[in-house]
Amino acid sequence: MFDPFSIIIQIVVGLVLSLASTLIKSIFQQDQKPKVPGVRGSIQTGGDAPMSFIMGWYATAGHLKYAGTWGNDGDAPNAYYSKVVSVSDLPVRGFSGFFVNGEKVTLAGSVAGDLGYPVLEYRVGGKDHLWVKFYDGSQAAADPLMRAQFGSDPDRPYTADMIGRGVAYFVATALVNRELFTSFPEYLAEVNGLALDDPRGDGRHDNPIVGAYTLTKGIYYDGKWVYGPQNITDANFSYANLEAQMDKCDTLRDGTSERRFRFGIEINVDAEPHAIIGELLKACEGRIAEIGGTYKFLVGEPDAPVVSVTDEDVVITEGQTYEPFPGFESLFNGIGATYPEPAEAWENKEAPPRYRSDLEVLDDNRRLPFTTSYKAVPYPLQVQELMRAAIEEIRRFRRETKTRPPEWWEYEPLDSYLVTSTRDGFANKQFIITAMEDLPNGNQFVAGQEVDPADYDWISDYELPWDVVPLVIQRPAPQVSTGWSAAPFTVTDAAGKSRRPAIEVFWDNGLADTSHVRIQVRESWNAKKVISDVTRDYDIDDPAPSHVADNPAILPNATYEWRGIYIPFSGRITRWSNQDVDGTDGLWGTVTTPNVKLGADDIDVTFEALAAEITAKINSISIDARKAAQQIEQLGSLLSEQDLANFNEQESIKRDLRKKVGDLEAGFVEFIEVALGPGGAIAQSLTTLYAAMGGDSAQVLVRFAAQATPAGVEARWAVQVSSDGSTFASAGMYLDLLPDGSTRIVLAADQTVVSSGDGSSVFALFDEDGLMVRDITAALIQSASGSSFWNLSTGGFRISTS
Repeated sequence: MFDPFSIIIQIVVGLVLSLASTLIKSIFQQDQKPKVPGVRGSIQTGGDAPMSFIMGWYATAGHLKYAGTWGNDGDAPNAYYSKVVSVSDLPVRGFSGFFVNGEKVTLAGSVAGDLGYPVLEYRVGGKDHLWVKFYDGSQAAADPLMRAQFGSDPDRPYTADMIGRGVAYFVATALVNRELFTSFPEYLAEVNGLALDDPRGDGRHDNPIVGAYTLTKGIYYDGKWVYGPQNITDANFSYANLEAQMDKCDTLRDGTSERRFRFGIEINVDAEPHAIIGELLKACEGRIAEIGGTYKFLVGEPDAPVVSVTDEDVVITEGQTYEPFPGFESLFNGIGATYPEPAEAWENKEAPPRYRSDLEVLDDNRRLPFTTSYKAVPYPLQVQELMRAAIEEIRRFRRETKTRPPEWWEYEPLDSYLVTSTRDGFANKQFIITAMEDLPNGNQFVAGQEVDPADYDWISDYELPWDVVPLVIQRPAPQVSTGWSAAPFTVTDAAGKSRRPAIEVFWDNGLADTSHVRIQVRESWNAKKVISDVTRDYDIDDPAPSHVADNPAILPNATYEWRGIYIPFSGRITRWSNQDVDGTDGLWGTVTTPNVKLGADDIDVTFEALAAEITAKINSISIDARKAAQQIEQLGSLLSEQDLANFNEQESIKRDLRKKVGDLEAGFVEFIEVALGPGGAIAQSLTTLYAAMGGDSAQVLVRFAAQATPAGVEARWAVQVSSDGSTFASAGMYLDLLPDGSTRIVLAADQTVVSSGDGSSVFALFDEDGLMVRDITAALIQSASGSSFWNLSTGGFRISTS
């Protein structure tokens, strides 16, 4: 006899038995769905990549939008390389971290102009080589750096409308440095994804149920649909159910301050929404049911039972099934899983596998693991909790399909109920409703699976050992500069005579991968001026390499500081001598130069040249004085010799006494003048005393002056006695302070005599014919302290033993 009800029951039973009634079954079905991408560690290029956006906390290498080189660094052209990389085609809440070439880096606390935040790991010697700037999608203008550097590019101008409205992106700029970058750097950005709709108002944007709820209603931007279902509203959800399940996710895991369930995922818009929702449910031991147009969620352990039943609460006239044990294909006693590990640059990492030796014994000593990937769970402890719950739940074997009386209409899928069955031999077992169907006669067809709330508990004792290995860039270790030393050095002439102080610096020989050495010497006082900075080729075969720093600025008997560094062929980092391997500055080395001073051999002035200069100086006294005397009479100013425009404030005093009778004449003229102006300050005095009879005259000229100008200070005093008779006679003395700070005393006369104080001892240095009477080149002149002597014949000091 044809029984339509039995046909319906058979169809429903077949459907229920094919449903994902356990977490592992749901995981298995999820893994068979269209592939959901994990972390994208390599940047995408080209214009055919689908739009994507980030939900929760996740990382991505993004999609290249623009790249180019620009600018100079010293002599290096195109020294900067800038990339524009989008990370989400919808606005995000911000950026939380950044990786460069697989290494997590630290950003400075403030931006460096349009370049962005300097990356501290790429700051060498106080100079930055990498900068990053972020945009969260709310920007209203194009990036100013890219506009400035590429706005007028003839091929691909970066125009003012390249704003990226609603697009989150970063701009990374690298400065060429072969020690830091062996190739173009690669980047990975950690992103706090788009703002989710949390109906509780808690703003938990990484809560899996908040994410599933937001995604089920569809993703919109600026009022326009972007992704997911459409026409689903809050009316399709129960607020009480949402609040309860979201709160489950937000409870703290035992022994930690972490919230129990969180998620993060990058979504391509060509992925099926139900596959993404499935990943979010995997992240929280979650289930979803659609009940008459209303969506219901369950996280982890079931809620309190809604009813208790026995064998008497079954419509025995209808079909029913009971499965106490699964088939071999559904039997598992272990689980392995992978997940994205943030501490390892978001690479896919294998979680500690969870095996149960006690279950293996029950399964004929066979290990029967199941494996999966938690693509939306970048949290290692959360992955362990999910794995434990899955393997515990799969061991709850009992599954049933029963026809229940009509009053079961008020229950619904994901509710739980208690079962006591004398026939099947168990009592107070909790089941969860996995499927329900209204039968035409009012009865309710119910499918159930055994559950135990304890399977979803987590305590810290369940945690398996695990560790992470951060991916740190292994740059070559800096070479510490060993083998350096320095010593005083004396420069000698061909005769072996000591002539100059110097410093000799030594270094190791036989070092591979060394092209040059660089040596610096600086003063140890005041501003510590560097007086020698030399780079020399490195000769690997030189048995005793060294360099003599003999800069003329090196003073005798003075302490200098020095250091050296090896410069390799490969460009690896090296350190200065006395510098630690971590780059911490050590002290410069010190060395004291030998006490080698200038001698007679260093005076590069001939007597002929010196005599000519003296004659010119002495003659200028007379010539200038006479000229000045005439100008005083005409203009009344000594400054007629100067540029009058340079002095706008001046005063003068003049005294003049003259007497003339026939061919007899005597006179005295004195003129004093001071002046100030933009050119400086000057004070001068001229005194002339003369007497004449007939054609013969004698005169005394005295002139002294002091001035201060931007060129320096000068002081001069000169005196001359002369005769204008038939034979010109002159004697003079000249004292001068020159702008360079040096001084000079010059004596000029037919005879030069040195006398003792009482006149008892008189020595002539030059006779009336200008010939040298005393040989001063062999003289010893004693210093004021009497402790040393200057030997004009040798040019060296000797210390008196007395």
